[in-house]
Amino acid sequence: MINDPIDFSPLDPLRDARALDARIAAIARDAVIPRPADLVAELAALTRPALAAAAVIAALAMYPLVHRPAPRRVTTAEILGVPAAVVELARADTPPGVVDLAEALDAEVPRAR
Repeated sequence: MINDPIDFSPLDPLRDARALDARIAAIARDAVIPRPADLVAELAALTRPALAAAAVIAALAMYPLVHRPAPRRVTTAEILGVPAAVVELARADTPPGVVDLAEALDAEVPRAR
């Protein structure tokens, strides 16, 4: 094992006072934060990105309004679930008989196998 003392003198910042002052001045010069411009100038710098974002949002919001499929016409009988054969019988000029009504209702019932 070596018992020689370690020489820390090259790390001593006070060894060269001019170099220390130059380093401190450089750090202080680089650390100075420029004063911000006034509020109006800051907001003016953000107007172009804000307007671009607003245009994109408006275009995306308009898509469902412009590209809407045409609504399908639905009759009251379809909403109520009345079979189409019964609706045709009701529209006929002659009143349907009981057999006609039974056949119209029977045509709409699915058969079990």
